[in-house]
Order: sequence, then C-alpha cells, then structure tokens
Amino acid sequence: MREYQASAPMTIPMKKELFEPRTDTVLAWLGSGGIYINCRGTRIMIDPVLEPNPEDPGKSEAGFEELVPAPIRGKDVPALDAVLYTHADYDHMAPETTKSLMHTGVNFWGTAFTCRRLQEDFGIPAERTTVMPFGEEIALGHLKIHLTPASHAWQKGRPEFDWYYGESDCCGFYMETPDGTIWAPGDSLLLPEHFQEKEPDIMFWDISSDAFHFGTENSLKLANYYGNSQLILYHYGTYYAPHKPAFSADPKWIEGRLENPRRLHSLAPGEPYRLVHQEKEENELLRLLMNRRSVRQYTGEPIPTAMKKQILQAGLFSASSRNRRPWELVVTEDRKVLEALSRCRVGSAKMLEKAGMAVVVLADPEKSDVWTEDCSIVMANMHLMADSLGLGSCWIQGRLRETPEGISTDAYVKELLGAPEGYCLEAILSVGVAESHPAAHTEQDLMMSKVHWEHF
Repeated sequence: MREYQASAPMTIPMKKELFEPRTDTVLAWLGSGGIYINCRGTRIMIDPVLEPNPEDPGKSEAGFEELVPAPIRGKDVPALDAVLYTHADYDHMAPETTKSLMHTGVNFWGTAFTCRRLQEDFGIPAERTTVMPFGEEIALGHLKIHLTPASHAWQKGRPEFDWYYGESDCCGFYMETPDGTIWAPGDSLLLPEHFQEKEPDIMFWDISSDAFHFGTENSLKLANYYGNSQLILYHYGTYYAPHKPAFSADPKWIEGRLENPRRLHSLAPGEPYRLVHQEKEENELLRLLMNRRSVRQYTGEPIPTAMKKQILQAGLFSASSRNRRPWELVVTEDRKVLEALSRCRVGSAKMLEKAGMAVVVLADPEKSDVWTEDCSIVMANMHLMADSLGLGSCWIQGRLRETPEGISTDAYVKELLGAPEGYCLEAILSVGVAESHPAAHTEQDLMMSKVHWEHF
C-alpha cells in the first residue's frame, strides 16, 4: 500500500495575464520552495523548479514523483525581470529550469556562493548573475529587497561532503512593495535575527520537521510571534517523498495551534493571491508585552554583539527618579563566573549555567532613596528587549535573598564581581538563546478584576 503523504491542492495553470503590467501586487506559489511575484509590472521568481527530470520525464527536476505539477514550464514564461535564489540546493536551484528561463533575458540573483555555482555548474554567463550583499537594500523595479540570514549547513558532518554552507551562503528575502511586505525566509534553522524583522504582511511558511529547517515547533513560534502576518504554506505537498521531512509536512500538524488561524492560506500552485496591507490588530508595544515570558532553558550559544548592545541600551535608556540613574550594570559571559552566579541564591539561578550572558544590576543607594524602583525599571526594559530580539531571559531576584549556605545573595555577588563598598544588588538578568519559548499571553490571561475605577 502506498504510504500516505499530505498533498497540496491541485495545480492551477498560470495564465499569461499574470505576467502582464498591473497596478497592484499579486503573487503565486510555484510548488515546493518556489514563489512568483508581479509587483506593478516587476516580475520575479524565487527558487523556481519548473521542468521535468530530463532522464525521467515522469518526475520533477528535483528527482521526485510530483504530487502536483508545476503551474508553468520555463519555456512558457512570457516575461521575467529577475530570478532570486535563496541557496543552491537541487530543489531550489535546478539547471534545466534556470536554462529554460534564459529566453526571457532575465538576470539571476543570489549570494556570492549561489552566483558562483550558477556560473561554474550551470554555465550561466557572469554578466547574467548579480551578487546580493547582506546588509544592503536592493532596488529591483518596484521592490525593495534585503537579505535575511539563513543557517542551512546540512552537509556538515556527512562524510560524502568535503564542504558545507557557510553563514553567508544562504539567505531569505524580505521584500517591500507599494502594496505591502513579503517575507520568504528560505531554508534555515530558526535564528534570533528572524525575530527582528518588521512584521510582514505575508510570510511564506514552511512547517516541515526537517532538522535543517525551522522545524514545526519553531515555525509555530515564529508565526505566532508575527501574529498579524498572512501565512502561505510552502515547501510541502509537491513531491512524493514521505520519508524526507523537508518535503512531507502535513498541515494537520498545526491544527489548533496557530494563533488567528484564519490567516493561514493553503494555496494551490499557480493560484493568484493579491497582496494588501494587513490591518494591525494591536499596538506594537502591547504585542511585545504579551509575547514576553520568562525563559529558563538556554542552548549555551553565544549572543550576537548587536543584540547585547541593544539589551544594554534598553536598560540605560530607562527612566529614574530625578534622572539620577543610580545603577551600574556588570555584564559577564565568562562560563566560570556564570556557573558561580548560578549558586548565588536558593533554587532560582541555576539557568545561568547555560546562559549566554548575565547582566547584574547594582546601585549606589546614596544617589537615590528609590534605587530599587529605578533598578527595577532597568531590569524590566532589558527583559522586554531581550524577548523582542527572540532571545530568552529571566529576572533573578537578588535583593533580600540568600545562598544555600545562608550568605546573603547581595554579599555573595558583590564579592564575586568585586563591587565597590556601599553598592547594593537589585537583581540579575539571565539572557540566552532559548531552547523553547512559552506561548504568548492572550487577552484571556488579563485579570481585569484587579483594575478599579474611581475607588477600590
């Protein structure tokens, strides 16, 4: 008996009208990881695989039996302005498809690694390839595009490969149009940087369980973080490969787990979808507050320098009584110091052992009689900033606490860090790359009974 695998809806062939000039932005899923966008007459494809396997026409060029066919063949594409590639895997960048699109006069865009592969392996002339640098905005007709990071080193540790993708070899694409924003994150592990984009109007969403993609749980985490984005399923239901996690995702896996599930779209390959700006249902700050949770389990990975800077800036920008700013922040990433800090109080600091860093908040009580309140604001702001960056963090209370040996946490920490005489400890913020993140709060979690109007 044939093993079950979820299939996408049956393909809708793409008509030439989709490639004509227009006054709006329309897009279509091309099957697997492929995307088509016509933004007011600027026409691009991302990772198209449209041709049959030349050695076995019954299969896709990716090498698998098709559950649903491609919505158009390369030779039938009437016009195209650019083809963008997230990376050079065979199911995203295929030689026959690439060559079949040459007749449109199109240029091929990607990272330096991708462009080199196009030239050396596919024979594409150098003048028909364009390297897209990280950190820059690229104008392409009516689109403004910047690359988003991707980690997809699936070759690493496999004896048949003597290479693997480096950190700048793969990417995603965040695209701004006059009609809204689109994000195609590409194949990647979930990275803290993925939580730093402006909420897109549309996100192409991969829920596969593959170990070198987001993974189903992390895909849900990202989708629920960007809670107003319309979600278009992709990278599933195209090829019959039930034993390959990258191709065999099932939309049933996320039933009942996606916040605001009406925003999920299971399009057929080739089905047009019109882009419109989404109305934001909540204030951005309120969304961050609802998402903030205490996270106590970390991977032990280092924290990017830019993120550390932003967390500390959030603390230093804090309000204080009479602007006296009585605080001092001691930041440590030293593993031995973190382990020692994990023993600073009974029961609640063990997470520091695997944290990426700790921020110890001390104060000079001579500068302000409300130093505890001032330092609490610092802690809260850093805590919120860490969560907004996709990191995990937790408030570890220090004032009025003791070590397991009965020593005050204040004295223990100050001696460990060499704090000057007279300073007092408020708290420690543990920060790390989270192993997992609890679900965001909802309005149902609010205890409005604690709000009293005019009198208690």
